Amino acid sequence: MNLKTFTLVELCIVLSVIGILAIIIVPKVASTTKETNQKAHKFQRQFINTQLELYHFQNNTFPIPSGNLSAWTDNFKDYFPQGVPTKDVYGYDWEINAHGQVNLDAMEAKHGKLE
Repeated sequence: MNLKTFTLVELCIVLSVIGILAIIIVPKVASTTKETNQKAHKFQRQFINTQLELYHFQNNTFPIPSGNLSAWTDNFKDYFPQGVPTKDVYGYDWEINAHGQVNLDAMEAKHGKLE
């Protein structure tokens, strides 16, 4: 009977190649995830700022003086049809300053660099 099996050397070579590929690929995937989160965070922040400016333009006041977006109610469905975004991509509350803009400085002071 002629069985074709892998030798120990062949298995070691295959595992070494897989390990080297993993060492190369894993950091790239991790950095891509970080970049994606950063871009999503920036997009969300710009969207919120635009909607707050639109509200201010139409009502001549900001909906909330400062704080986080969880204070908003269903009255703002025209500005946020998919619901008011209370948390960012990292799971932190959005902080709004007195000028009706996302207060990135306050958020980063609490949670570290976000982008």
